[in-house]
Amino acid sequence: MCVSACYHIHLTYTVTRPFYNKQTAIKEEEKVAFTKAETVRKAKERAEKAKQITVEDLTIAVVKYRELGLDFVKGEGTDLQFAFTKIDPNDHDRVFSFFLQITDDELYQVKECCPQLEDKVVMGFVDELNRCDDYPSFMRGMRKAFKDSIVESTHEERGPKFV
Repeated sequence: MCVSACYHIHLTYTVTRPFYNKQTAIKEEEKVAFTKAETVRKAKERAEKAKQITVEDLTIAVVKYRELGLDFVKGEGTDLQFAFTKIDPNDHDRVFSFFLQITDDELYQVKECCPQLEDKVVMGFVDELNRCDDYPSFMRGMRKAFKDSIVESTHEERGPKFV
């Protein structure tokens, strides 16, 4: 009877072992798949959260820029018009603008600057933008150039000083 019982246990173990191994393998695959799905879910959640923050931040930034006298207008193709106001102390609504364009070579260039600024000044800012991608510095530089153009035109209108 011992031989029969031992044989029965051995037979049961031999027959069920492959099923047990498959079941264990399936459980392991299930754990791996669950872990991957959880990782993807968390990454998607973080991306959605970052996207929401970015949109909110951009909306706030655009409103603040407009309050400070800067507006953006989409032009043709890759053109984006930047329009400054609140520069001229005698006419806060006067518009100073330019178009920033991305060339086929993935470089920035300024066109249609109004009022016209010295090419040397504008090219200096554009070269720096192409080199460093420092938009805030570029915008401050262009605004200052427009502001300086008011000072220069005021001096030209007054004429030379005689002492």
